[in-house]
Amino acid sequence: MFRIPVSTALKGSCCFVALLLLAPCVQAETLREAIQASLVKNPTLEQALATQTSAQQDLRATKSNYYPSVSLSTAAGRVYGNNATSRGFNTTRGAGYSNMWEGSVTLNQMIFDSMKTPRLVDAAEEKSKSAELDLQNVRETLVLQTTMAYLNALRTRQSLDLLIQHQDTLKGYENQISKMVNEGMADDAELQQAKALGIDIRDMISEFQGQVRATDAEYARLTGHIPEGEMKKPESIKADLPSNADQAISESLISHPQIKKLEREVEAAKLTRKAQNSALYPTVSGELSAYRKDVNDIIGGEVEDNRALIRLNWSLSSGGAELAQIEKAAADERKSRAYQEEVSRQLKALIQVSCSDMMTADEQLAFAQERLETSQNLLSTYKVQFEGGKVRALQILQGENQVLRNKMDVLNNEYRSLAAQYAVLGAMGKLQEKLALTTFSHGQ
Repeated sequence: MFRIPVSTALKGSCCFVALLLLAPCVQAETLREAIQASLVKNPTLEQALATQTSAQQDLRATKSNYYPSVSLSTAAGRVYGNNATSRGFNTTRGAGYSNMWEGSVTLNQMIFDSMKTPRLVDAAEEKSKSAELDLQNVRETLVLQTTMAYLNALRTRQSLDLLIQHQDTLKGYENQISKMVNEGMADDAELQQAKALGIDIRDMISEFQGQVRATDAEYARLTGHIPEGEMKKPESIKADLPSNADQAISESLISHPQIKKLEREVEAAKLTRKAQNSALYPTVSGELSAYRKDVNDIIGGEVEDNRALIRLNWSLSSGGAELAQIEKAAADERKSRAYQEEVSRQLKALIQVSCSDMMTADEQLAFAQERLETSQNLLSTYKVQFEGGKVRALQILQGENQVLRNKMDVLNNEYRSLAAQYAVLGAMGKLQEKLALTTFSHGQ
């Protein structure tokens, strides 16, 4: 008769485990130590760092188009010639053989390319800044995931401790009822109900032990280790949160690194599109070159060619390649803008859901605390009445069971509220700042 409420309470806590992102367990004692562990040699962070380096080198390569290019060429060998010179020197064969060497050096400088290079450089700079912001976003995401992991690991362990303590309590009552049955003071039905409760608790303990192992595995993915030693419950950060969801959303759209990253990507796509338009117009470049060639006089003799030129090139594909590239760049820009809008909506929804969840958890926590106090008072009354023979041992067991259920509700709502608080701050992109991790460098 009290089996259903216990199962409901405990299984409700199982759902909460999934909602907390299946977070990992920690070797560290504090949340900050756990987060620092996740930011050291984390594969996700390594990828973001590599992306940032790649973007910086792309910028460097694009800027090189501002500078002249130098081309060197040389060749040596033996040649055969049959031309007007050889026929003039050799009246019998009209041809001749000679050793040959030639070499050239050419310097080309772009003078004007219809603003293609400046726009590509600006686009590369935006992509480089975007990669830097992406690194910040990856760090912010890791901090939030590890925070959820820490809370989840601590909650599941405390829940498991409550169950184990309750198992010992049930065992004591079961032994007491068994003794009363032997003495004829209770019937066997009470004993069987007590044993059924013990089986339920053992089943729930097994389930929570599995959840602890699962959170250990997930935490190891983030931090590289599983939790050992005592973990400390983080403090509430409600005082650091905006007064309402709308204010949190406004701050998020201004400060979140992912939003700022996408703004850079949209600008880069816009500049790339404009750069593609330059392909429709001619380019102007300068050229300085020197050429030397040495062969026997019979096939032409020495050649020297020095040039200083201004070149105008206008190359258009008859198949419409330039127009296709322009359309592609325009589509990429639309894609970037659409993705920016999608992420903005996701952040808004995340903040609204987290704020709502925090409010609901706080309200339900107050109710759970009231129920816990009431059930504890009722249990105390049962124990007094049991001494006077007014209630049976099974009723005390039911009272203990109700106290456990309410303790689990209080525990779940406490951690649910904490998780929602950190989720709001994480969605605003300010979790690192709150935890004083802004100066913590990768690999430190």
